[in-house]
Amino acid sequence: MKRLLLFSALLLTACHASRPHFTVGVSQCSDDAWRQKMNNEMQTEALLYDNLELEIRSAGGDSERQIADIRHFIEQGVDLLIVAPNEAIPVTPVVEEAYARGIPVIVVDRKILSDHYTAYIGADNYRIGKIIGEYVASQLGGRGEVIELTGLSGSTPAIDRHQGFVNALKNHPGIRVLCSEDAHWLRSDAEVRADSLYRIYPEVDLVFAHNDQMALGAWQAAGHTPGGRTVDVVGIDGLPGPGNGIEMVRSGVFKASFIYPTGGERIIATAAAILRGEPFERETLLSTAIVDRTNATVLDMQSSEIIAQQQQISRLKSLADSYLLRYSTQRAISWFSLVSLLLIAVISALLGRSLRIKSRLNRILVSRNDEINSQKDRLEQQRDQLVALSRQLEEATQAKLIFFTNISHDLRTPLTLIADPVERLSACEGLTEEQRFYLEMIRRNARILLRMTEQILDFRKYENGKLELHPGWIDLAACCREWSKSFEVAAAGRAVEFRFDADAGADFRIYADEEKLERVYYNLLSNAFKFTPRGGRVTVALERGEEDGLPHIRLSVTNSGSHIAPEECGRIFDRFYQTGYRRGGAGIGLALSKTFVEMHGGRIGVESDRERGTCFRITLPVGSRETPPGIIPAACGEPRIPVPAPESPVTDGETGPEEAAVQILIVDDNPDIRNYLHRMLGGEYHVRMAADGSEGLEKAVKYIPDLIISDVMMPRIDGVEYCRRLKQGVETCHIPVILLTACALDEQCVDGLQSGADAYVTKPFSSVVLLATVRSLLENRAKLRQYYAGQEIPDNDTTPAGRQNGISRLDRKFLDRVHTFVESRLDDSGIGVDEIAREIGMSRAQFYRKLKALTDCSPNEYVRVIRLRRAAGLLTEEGLTVAEVAYRVGFGTPSYFTKCFKAFFGELPTDYQRRFRGTEENP
Repeated sequence: MKRLLLFSALLLTACHASRPHFTVGVSQCSDDAWRQKMNNEMQTEALLYDNLELEIRSAGGDSERQIADIRHFIEQGVDLLIVAPNEAIPVTPVVEEAYARGIPVIVVDRKILSDHYTAYIGADNYRIGKIIGEYVASQLGGRGEVIELTGLSGSTPAIDRHQGFVNALKNHPGIRVLCSEDAHWLRSDAEVRADSLYRIYPEVDLVFAHNDQMALGAWQAAGHTPGGRTVDVVGIDGLPGPGNGIEMVRSGVFKASFIYPTGGERIIATAAAILRGEPFERETLLSTAIVDRTNATVLDMQSSEIIAQQQQISRLKSLADSYLLRYSTQRAISWFSLVSLLLIAVISALLGRSLRIKSRLNRILVSRNDEINSQKDRLEQQRDQLVALSRQLEEATQAKLIFFTNISHDLRTPLTLIADPVERLSACEGLTEEQRFYLEMIRRNARILLRMTEQILDFRKYENGKLELHPGWIDLAACCREWSKSFEVAAAGRAVEFRFDADAGADFRIYADEEKLERVYYNLLSNAFKFTPRGGRVTVALERGEEDGLPHIRLSVTNSGSHIAPEECGRIFDRFYQTGYRRGGAGIGLALSKTFVEMHGGRIGVESDRERGTCFRITLPVGSRETPPGIIPAACGEPRIPVPAPESPVTDGETGPEEAAVQILIVDDNPDIRNYLHRMLGGEYHVRMAADGSEGLEKAVKYIPDLIISDVMMPRIDGVEYCRRLKQGVETCHIPVILLTACALDEQCVDGLQSGADAYVTKPFSSVVLLATVRSLLENRAKLRQYYAGQEIPDNDTTPAGRQNGISRLDRKFLDRVHTFVESRLDDSGIGVDEIAREIGMSRAQFYRKLKALTDCSPNEYVRVIRLRRAAGLLTEEGLTVAEVAYRVGFGTPSYFTKCFKAFFGELPTDYQRRFRGTEENP
């Protein structure tokens, strides 16, 4: 049915030709007789184009109003704009705006101060002014006094007419222009100014007005002068009709008037050509003619006849429009009747067909309904299965939580038996520095385990609805300052700027559970320091304010250098959730912090920005001295478990004996592990340390250590990715890597070894095993260096022995490039380390350390060995003396060559040459 109706609509509109409809906006500067004549001409000419619609607006001589009219046309989206500028300067920008928006612009009568328009149609005002100047000179016989009444200053016709008039009179020095006065194109202003000027200049002979209306005002003012002196008046426009120029000339009021052509027909014709894409003239200058007593009557008759013809054309157009409307209506009725009959026939056919389809559909619906019912039964069964699975999953989750809760309970007893004896041992006198170091490490990590078990227990209490508050009145500012002292050592060790700010004089007393707020504060500051890079900034701010008329305290913890993605900010307080940026942890710290805050009636949120860092904000109500329902007041002197202080960072610089030749780099985000490994290895090796993968990469490239021990679970760059990047870098691919981690699954071990790790040691580890692994890797690397420092210097081709002795593909490629470059410059005795390093793409220090690590040779020694090995081959060739061989392989003097050859091969070059040739002669 819809298709049938659409077909009918198409039939009704099929016979109407699709012709584009154009809207033309006309902005006139004023509404005087000359403008009205132009408007009538344009409207009459537009009748010849049935697809052209004119909208005319007049500014009444107000430039601001004209600008508003033009903007109205721009917003309406007219197809073409016709503008007669009131003033050039203010109107130019808005005309340029319309032109820039792709609207064709025709400037008429007056120009703008730009060429950003499509076409210009108007008279040559400069030429008109010059013709009038010549006419005045002829009428005055070359001598006389003249007054000029100009149009609006700033309008281009007034400027051009004045300039042409003055330039014409320059050729007639006997004629003097007494003054040029602006009369704004208005008769009233011209009458007032002329009256004043007649009194000032009674000797005036002729008045030249820039339009006929001002000329009429000047003539009327002449009757007010003393003695009623007659003054000749010359105007411009030459319009027909009562009170206009032609009648004034014919009646003897004006001496003459010059026709200023309106050009309405030409304007519309040009607009139609532009809209149709037809050729047109961009600059059209209309000609002028004088109207005097000799032709005024004829011109008046012609103008009357033209006006009558225009009126007749308008009447004919109206009749034609009415006939076309009647024709269109009758045609539409005819088509509608035909289509109606067709619709009746089609509908009748469709009704019969629809009855047959309906019966068939009923049968289909019955079968589909049976299928839906069966599907419904299956879905209900699946729903029941899903409910059962969900119940089983929830039971399994609860069982796991109960298990971890029981484990946490069981851990408290051995932790107490560890922590308390350690405290007692720490108080003993006579302990060595190393013994105190290990006891402090045990004590600190025992307290961390105790805090973790407390978190799990509190989380289970919250899950079971048994978590309670023990509030009391506390000074939150004093508490925060005291809690912050625990983090001052960590801040100083990592060069982090740590600042606590609180409003001076503000009352920060709050009714809250001090122990739980301390845990929240510790959790937020621990995370802040964990993710703040060295040299970063951590700021705690405390301020008092009001929300909904109630006092609140706001606490914010901000750290630089970290960023949380927007999609993760909304989930960061969910239990067990961890961001992609964060590694390690149980994922309940922030969830438990949010629980503690909400139990106090407050709220917690997070904001993160790459530039400013991450900020956690807490808002807490001050509370009341009355105990809220569900809150148990704290008992006086009730003990609570102290929150452990954060780990004190170790100095991540150079450690170990200065004379140690082997450098080891330790990369771990746990300062206790770094400190422990430093104690273990520092007595035998030169140890450097890094707090994360990023810092580890920088130090590995900078120092080229002999071995790297790295953790796997680290923020920013984990150990597997860190190892992969090391093995992909030319400068670091030769360095053995030991991954030290708590990830003990086979799949995790495979990932580590596939990244290029040389060994994989799981936590908890034995120091004996770790030391044995370190020594084994260093001994293998030493054997490899001895191999390349010996006789078998690798050739440019791939050497299988190199691979068999543990050298990687990148290291082999590195040695091949060095060998190839030296071979290409073998006869150059001036080749140096800087030149080779620049060719390889390394700094001098990096090149020296890498080559030394691979071959146990300095660059100069390695080059010397290549020269000597090449010299040994040349000595076996016929016809070469020892001196020639020495120069060919780049030695400056034969004597120095002989000395080096004997030191390397144990015999003089001549003996080697004689022995080798003798062997060939006596096989």
